[in-house]
Amino acid sequence: MKTIYIARHAKSSWRNTQIIDVDRPLKSSGIIALQKIAERLKESEPELDAIYTSPAVRAAHTALIHARYLNFPENRIEIRNSIYRQGKEGIYELVKSVENNLNAIMVVGHDPSLTHFINDFLTIPLEKMQTSSVMKIELNAENWSQIRFAEVKQLIYFNRQETKEL
Repeated sequence: MKTIYIARHAKSSWRNTQIIDVDRPLKSSGIIALQKIAERLKESEPELDAIYTSPAVRAAHTALIHARYLNFPENRIEIRNSIYRQGKEGIYELVKSVENNLNAIMVVGHDPSLTHFINDFLTIPLEKMQTSSVMKIELNAENWSQIRFAEVKQLIYFNRQETKEL
């Protein structure tokens, strides 16, 4: 069994137009929304083996908040450039490269790549993954290389309004 937690970064600030995209910080309202979702995620008791994040400040900060809520060692968060600019295929390549002794990972990134990735596992597509939201995808797979075609065992969507099984 392999489990992927797909996490979209919290709401970011567009206030300073001089900041390049990769350096945009989170808004305080985004941090508050993220903390509420992270608390609900914590209640489901995930046991993460790895957290991978885009190099963007807003994604890395989101990963850090999740790590703190889930008691995951902050120094084990890995930055992966492929999450930032390579679309859903970059996410697939990252996941396929994960060591098979790891069973549960979190990928923190951006839309539309994340929505495109999770829609591959849904029978009814999600229009857009909300900021701060997390999708738990549990797959019947022994190896990460099998995930694209693995049977979906469970899908749970944690968003600002609710937690629901899909």
